[in-house]
Amino acid sequence: MSHLVQVYASGHSLALNHKWNKHAPFIKKLLDIRRQYSDAMIYGGQHQPKTGNMSIAAYQYTGDNNTLMTVVNVDTQAAVVYIALSSGEKDSNWKDIITGDVFKVEDITLSLPMEGSGSENHGLRVMARIDR
Repeated sequence: MSHLVQVYASGHSLALNHKWNKHAPFIKKLLDIRRQYSDAMIYGGQHQPKTGNMSIAAYQYTGDNNTLMTVVNVDTQAAVVYIALSSGEKDSNWKDIITGDVFKVEDITLSLPMEGSGSENHGLRVMARIDR
């Protein structure tokens, strides 16, 4: 699952066989998010903000109507990541679509507590900017 989450977070498509059935509800949730926010995650632009942590990668997607960010922790240990955003994201608000948690950017830094890769959400957050 850790590898699959990394593939999803970086914007690649998924084609899976029956061996993934035990994870079907979580994978369906990820694919539904991609469909719902397709303007950003499929058709939008992508760039990779700096996280300052070699175990945590972030990918920001910008579409006509939505801005999303996937953040994935490949380490088994929980951590807090500080993501440097552009000046256009100053003081913005972001919601984790998976958990419902809401975070406010302080100046241009988004601070996120991240679970480890062995957690229920496999170390993944899918953040949507909610004040765009």
